Amino acid sequence: MSGRLQACDGLRALAALSIFLFHTAGRAQPSLDAYVKLLPAVRGAVHIFFVLSGFLLYRPIARAHRTGAPWDVRTYARNRVLRIFPAYWVALLGAFFLGTTHIRTARDWLAHLTLTHVFSRHEAFVGPAITWTLSVEVSFYIALPLYHLAIRRFAARHGLRAELAGAVILALIGAAWWWWYRSPSDWLQQYWLPWWLPSFASGIAVAGWMEHAQLPVAWQRRARSLACGAVVVAVACLLEAARVGKPPGVFIPSGTGFDQMLFTISALMLLLSVIVDAEGVALPAVVLGSGPVVAFGRVSYGFYLWHVAVLDTLHDHVLSSASVRNSYVLLLVVAFVVATVVGALSWYGIESPALRLRRRPMVT
Repeated sequence: MSGRLQACDGLRALAALSIFLFHTAGRAQPSLDAYVKLLPAVRGAVHIFFVLSGFLLYRPIARAHRTGAPWDVRTYARNRVLRIFPAYWVALLGAFFLGTTHIRTARDWLAHLTLTHVFSRHEAFVGPAITWTLSVEVSFYIALPLYHLAIRRFAARHGLRAELAGAVILALIGAAWWWWYRSPSDWLQQYWLPWWLPSFASGIAVAGWMEHAQLPVAWQRRARSLACGAVVVAVACLLEAARVGKPPGVFIPSGTGFDQMLFTISALMLLLSVIVDAEGVALPAVVLGSGPVVAFGRVSYGFYLWHVAVLDTLHDHVLSSASVRNSYVLLLVVAFVVATVVGALSWYGIESPALRLRRRPMVT
C-alpha cells in the first residue's frame, strides 16, 4: 500500500475516533471545560469520511477520463455492496439484540436494511444513530456513475478544467441546498446527499487534479511546510466552528451552512496534507501513516458501526451504578477497548472475507 493510501487509512481512523469522542460525551459529560468547548468541532469529523470517499472512489474514474480506458460500473457496484452491507447488516442485528435500537416493524427493518430510512421522519432514527452517514454514502455510490456519464466526454476533451468545473458545480448544488433547507423544521433534508455534496466534491476535485496534473516542483520541495500549513488551516477551521458552536434549535450534526463550510475546508485540508507529501516525510503523513494508526484505520469501519451500541450498553447496563455511570474517562476507555475488539472481529470475520470476493471474476 502506498504511503498516501496508508495516510488515508489514518485519516479514516482520525474521523472514527473523533466521532466516538463526541458520542461518548453525549452519554457521560466530560469534566474538563476546555474539552467540552471543543466538542462542537468534533462533530464535523464525518466530513472526513465523505471527502475521502469522493477522492478514493473518483480517482479511478478520473484516470479513465484521462486514458480513455473503460470504467467497469458492474465491478464498482459489486465492490461497494460488499464493502458496506455485510458488516452493516451484522452490526444492525447486533444493535437490535443488545436492545439499543427502536426497530419494531417490518417497515422499520426494510428501511434500515436498505439504508433508505433517512427519507422518512418516522424511520430516520429508530435504528443506530450513525446509520444516516451510511445512507449518505450509498446515495453517493449510486449518484457517482450518473455523474461519470454526465461529465466523461467533457473530461476526456478538456481534462483538468472539466474535472474542476464539475466539482464546483456539485459544491454549488450543495451550498444551494444549505441555503434552501436552513430551517430547523427541515432537519430531515439535512441527512440527504445534496447537503453533503461539497465534501464529496472536494474529494472529487483532488482526485481529478492528481490524475490530470502533477504537483509543481516548487510544491514538492516544500512538501513539509505545505502539509503542516494545511493542518494548521484545518485546525483553525475546527476551532472557529467550536467557537461558533451549534445554534439553538439546529439539529446535530448538520448545523448551518457556515459551519458546514468550515468542516468541509478542514476535511479538504487534512486530505491535502497527505496528498502534497508524496514521499510521506512531513509530520501529518508520518503520524497518520504510522503502524498503529493505520491498523486502527483498517478496523475503523467495524469500530464505527458498533461504537454507539457499545456505548449505550456499557452506560445503561454494565457501568450503571451511580458512582461510575457518569465517569467520562472510564466510559471512554472501556468503550474504546470493547469497540476496537469488536471492530477487529468485524474486519477479520466479515469485512475481509467479503472483500476477497471482489477478486473473483464476475459471471457474464
